[in-house]
Amino acid sequence: MRCAIAALFLTGLLFSCSKNDASPCTVTENHDGTSTFHCGGKDFTLPGGGSKADCTYLEAPDGSFTITCENGITAHFDPQGRPIFPGKGAITGSALLYGMQEHEGILVRLVGTDASVTTDVGGTWIFAGVPAGTYTLTFEAPGRVPEERRNVTVVNGVFRMDPVVLKHGKKIGPSFPMREVGESPTSETLYDLEDSFALIPHRLRIWDVSKRQPTDLSATALFPSYSDDGRLLVFLEDRSSLGRVTIWDVEARRSDVVFSGATGAQFMPGSHSVLIRTEDSLFVWAEGGELLSLGAWKSRFVDWDRWPPEQPGLVLPSPDGGIVAFQRPSGALVVWTEATRSAEVVGGADGDLLSAQWSPDGAYLSFTTLDQAVRQTVSLWDRSAGSTKVLATSDSFMGPFGLLFAPDSSSAAFRTFVGESALSLWRRSTGDVVRVLQGDAEWFEFMEGGSSLLVQETFRAALSVYRVGTGAREPLGSMFFGVHPSPDGGSVVVELGDGLEVIRLSDLSKTTLNGMNPQWGSDGKWLGFLQPAETNGPFLKAFEISTGRELRVAGNITSFSVHEAGLFFLAVKDGQKPDRFCIADYMRNLTPCPGRVGSGTPLSALSAPSVSGKNVFFLGCGDDGVCGRLKKVDLVHGDFDAIPIDHDVSDFRLYNGFLTYTIFSESDESDGVYLVTAVE
Repeated sequence: MRCAIAALFLTGLLFSCSKNDASPCTVTENHDGTSTFHCGGKDFTLPGGGSKADCTYLEAPDGSFTITCENGITAHFDPQGRPIFPGKGAITGSALLYGMQEHEGILVRLVGTDASVTTDVGGTWIFAGVPAGTYTLTFEAPGRVPEERRNVTVVNGVFRMDPVVLKHGKKIGPSFPMREVGESPTSETLYDLEDSFALIPHRLRIWDVSKRQPTDLSATALFPSYSDDGRLLVFLEDRSSLGRVTIWDVEARRSDVVFSGATGAQFMPGSHSVLIRTEDSLFVWAEGGELLSLGAWKSRFVDWDRWPPEQPGLVLPSPDGGIVAFQRPSGALVVWTEATRSAEVVGGADGDLLSAQWSPDGAYLSFTTLDQAVRQTVSLWDRSAGSTKVLATSDSFMGPFGLLFAPDSSSAAFRTFVGESALSLWRRSTGDVVRVLQGDAEWFEFMEGGSSLLVQETFRAALSVYRVGTGAREPLGSMFFGVHPSPDGGSVVVELGDGLEVIRLSDLSKTTLNGMNPQWGSDGKWLGFLQPAETNGPFLKAFEISTGRELRVAGNITSFSVHEAGLFFLAVKDGQKPDRFCIADYMRNLTPCPGRVGSGTPLSALSAPSVSGKNVFFLGCGDDGVCGRLKKVDLVHGDFDAIPIDHDVSDFRLYNGFLTYTIFSESDESDGVYLVTAVE
């Protein structure tokens, strides 16, 4: 009688049978998933089962057995029926790159040996002549999450592994509770904090982005933040029992508790010193480990124009981190200097302090107070001179408000109300205050690096530009439906009733465009807009400021967004199918369309396309209308065939050095927030 036996596994051992008329074996498959060999009056019960093949046995003089199967595999057993590893075997299988058609180049390592192989185009790999034993295999490919398979046992034959799929995303946790992810300034690490929105302490981890490996820091953490150089992470721990201020050293991989009893902590700008708040006092933990007391502070104040009315007290480090401005419980405004370890009271800060802000260069501190007569006063404290200058006082609770420093700190604009509204300007060069506009300014913005001020009046909707150096105010027009200053501050585009008008502020030259929905390029040198058309419209067009050229990019546009210099992202109508997602470079008029997006979905939504280096990430759809497919397009190599990252994605966020995306699923295996590091 011939036997038919499955491919049987004992801790990963592979057995299958071959034809032999001399001494055949029979097999019984048991209910518990094991199989029993019946050979020469002896039984061998082994785990596993599979496809059937013929096997025979031979019994040695010492009572051991050798079972030989038709595919050449041989298994040895001692007289007690225990398997004996033969000399050598092989391991083979396939490794696949998720979302790709070709899978060549995946590195497969046999841990504990020098052996390694790479996959062929179909993903196949094999290790031959492997000594019998139990092994661990690793699978790696650039930009993919490495995989590992343990307890792979080799016998005299071929062990065929299940396919291994390398994906882009490493799960960093479930989608709920909600997670806060923060990137270090160097992009080398990130922190992952659970459920921070409820201000309830939760688990905090820090991840090595390149290795995709987390380190647990705390189970009761709040308010994590990095130092400016990314070398340290500070967080509040166990707030319910008077919080501990803990600092994690990223390089040394150690934590130190530097203070207990805090309600908050943050790094000073540009340093490793930590500003620590308690309910009634302020401290600075200096870089050398010295704890400095700033004294008592006013930790709460009431502002009935806000909700809730009780607001946190003012604590305002200077941009260079050398000074901290705050209020004493008496209401006095104080500036503390770390270099001198001393505090001084700012003169002129009488009454209730409403707001305060530093100039961009940290040379001035502006503040607004409210006195008992309900009059507001805006003042300026000169850091170098240690003196205070009153800029304006209103004759009612209305204004002054909305002080805005120029980017170069050369001036500051603010509204006032003395009998009527006005817009005034403080000039650093002369120290004087001049009237820019007699009337109510709806909004104002510094342009051309701070040398001019763009102003729109509230009632007449008149637009003008004020030259800070000369004091001249030049009208630009009125009754606009929208005003859009350029990112570089050199131009402004206004929406007319029947088109657009682009104004260059340097010479006030104007260009009229037949279009709507303008969007500036990131460098302010060009803009995109839609031009209505009866057929195949609207058209997307680009306008170059320097040359005055209009370029037609594409037609049938549903929506568009502008990213990076020269790139458009388009949603293009395609009959009854989901809109095509296209990428257009207006300089070459290229419109590759690597995917689809939901019809009518604005590309300015949360899941809008994002650019990292020259890769574009977007949430796409299939021809069937099913969306939630996160994809990547490689613009550097002109590869406009989108690479799938994952599916069932609800949203994603692109950081400087990595990307995270979220999948909401009832399946614990799929649900979660994922980390992708290959974004450049």
